[in-house]
Amino acid sequence: MESLQIEGLKQKLHSLTKEEMLQNINDFMAKWEKSKEEAIKVNVTPKKVIEATTVAPIFFSPEIEKLYQHDYKIPLQYIDAIKSLPREVLIKDLNTVIYDSIARFDTFNGNYDDGTWFPLHALFILGDIEAEESLEVILDFLSQSEDFLEHWAGDMLTGDIWSVIAMCGKNNLDRLSTFLKETGRYTWARVTVCEAVSQLVHHNMIPRQEAIDWLGDLLKYYVENQHIENLIDSSLNGSLVADCLDLKAKELAPLIHPLFEAKLVDEMVAGGWDKVEQELDATHSHDQKREIESIEKRYEGIKKRDKAETKNHLYNDYASPPPFVNTTQQIGRNDPCDCGSGKKYKKCHGA
Repeated sequence: MESLQIEGLKQKLHSLTKEEMLQNINDFMAKWEKSKEEAIKVNVTPKKVIEATTVAPIFFSPEIEKLYQHDYKIPLQYIDAIKSLPREVLIKDLNTVIYDSIARFDTFNGNYDDGTWFPLHALFILGDIEAEESLEVILDFLSQSEDFLEHWAGDMLTGDIWSVIAMCGKNNLDRLSTFLKETGRYTWARVTVCEAVSQLVHHNMIPRQEAIDWLGDLLKYYVENQHIENLIDSSLNGSLVADCLDLKAKELAPLIHPLFEAKLVDEMVAGGWDKVEQELDATHSHDQKREIESIEKRYEGIKKRDKAETKNHLYNDYASPPPFVNTTQQIGRNDPCDCGSGKKYKKCHGA
């Protein structure tokens, strides 16, 4: 959601003078800081699902070990061989891979070599084979700490993993709803679950009305249970409102408005109530459908983007952050960098 706000600002800046541009950037950052000050955040409490260990697991199929030896440049023949394994055995091994990322997190934390992609490989393959029986394992992965999810998934948490949830959870929206109603869950883990449900509608995998009912139940739950400690997350609520706009869910306006009245929505994500109300009434719509990619296509896309970024770096200083703007406030790793580059802090001066 942050990247959408930044991109909109960039488009607006193209037609402005330098002075107007600087003023707009300052206004934007002031609004962002105000939004952070007023934000309602959850204190993430990781779910205990397996004992920590330093011992590597033993798999039914030795081919699984290849997932520990390569990043997104893993040879596609290895992926093909793994996908060709008997389904029951394959799913058991992939579930073990995901739980291994939890059990041995302390071992791998801080290590970013090629071998730290193994849980992503496992998740994407589970999505490709539509392993609905692994939904609980996937949600256990999403129920871990912010540091855990940032380490293993990073920007792929909201950029890519939604498709895994969609393909594995399309017939169990009740369980996805239960996950969103749990206390202490990381903001962007919950946001990616919402995105999965929204995309299921765009791909005609579930009826629009089913998603509307699902969203309405959540909106009502958050208003009625705002007193529950460690449940309410204003960024998540902003994302839910954005999903309602995405689906043109005008019928949910009576449930959305109380969220704004109770100041439970991050307006930097969804806009203020007046804007939301206008958008719900608008007849125009934008195509929000995102492609559900196979692991092979996903990794080929990453390779192409890396190649393009490397080429750009040869002609400009793309990789070097602009001069840092002094700030006395703590910046979140997922917040826009204060330097005005448009990158997340963790990808810029926080790298």
